[in-house]
Amino acid sequence: MPSLIVPYFRSLVQTEKNTDNVSKQDILDAYVTITDIIDYNIELAKSDVHVREYKKALKKVEDQFEPYASCEELINVFSDRINVDTDNVSLLKKVVYLLSKKDCKDNDVFYIAVSKLHDIEPTSSSAYNMGNMCIEKKKYSEAVDYYNQAIKMAQDETNLAAYYYQLSYALRMNRSYSSARSAALKSAELNPESGKPYMMIGDIYLASANSCGGSKLEIGSVYWAAVDMFMKAKSTDNLLTEQANKRISKYSKYFPSKEDCFFENIQEGDSYRVKCWIDRSTRVRTRD
Repeated sequence: MPSLIVPYFRSLVQTEKNTDNVSKQDILDAYVTITDIIDYNIELAKSDVHVREYKKALKKVEDQFEPYASCEELINVFSDRINVDTDNVSLLKKVVYLLSKKDCKDNDVFYIAVSKLHDIEPTSSSAYNMGNMCIEKKKYSEAVDYYNQAIKMAQDETNLAAYYYQLSYALRMNRSYSSARSAALKSAELNPESGKPYMMIGDIYLASANSCGGSKLEIGSVYWAAVDMFMKAKSTDNLLTEQANKRISKYSKYFPSKEDCFFENIQEGDSYRVKCWIDRSTRVRTRD
């Protein structure tokens, strides 16, 4: 069967290029059908040899389909089809897969496909995609609900770190700071090699700085806690060093002054407990 699939699709592509007998829509329809057949056979394959053969065929078909897979082309060919065939789960999955692969998500076609797919066949992945779309539309409360759905439906831990990370962001934007930190810490626990959750926690602290404390020292101490997180991020993940250093340089300027510390009877290097919801120990530093 793989030996027949690839030549058939190649012939169809050549016909579309050289005649008016095959349209781009025909290529799309054929791609959806053929890849469904390949996926089905991979799932039922009784040997590793057959799996490899079908995967090779899939790669060749996808290579042939690549010229039709630009963001603009995909939107054009999917827009009519998706409005007519809105309950076709296979089609919806292909739309989401291809547009995600091309990072082509800021359009109505992707939104319709993800929404419909989630309604028909809700999964952790579809819930996560719905959450991401809500983030883009600044609907943070709805995003929180979808990310929690994604976490609840997840069958393994492969994507859970990303789910918790995005949940943390949505909670932060919704000003649920303590819950946002908890989600970020869970993401760090699931993916201990990533420093991004600590960058997120630092940003969460920054977002709450003006609402934490009544004195210059108390507000300034929040920046100690934030910088601590940026330092932890770069020590965990050296790919974040430049980004973390920029934040450290920028927000160290908001540290309390020596005078602020003097009036509170504390000195540089002392241990200090940051108040408010943060409730974390840090080290006293000054900006001057």
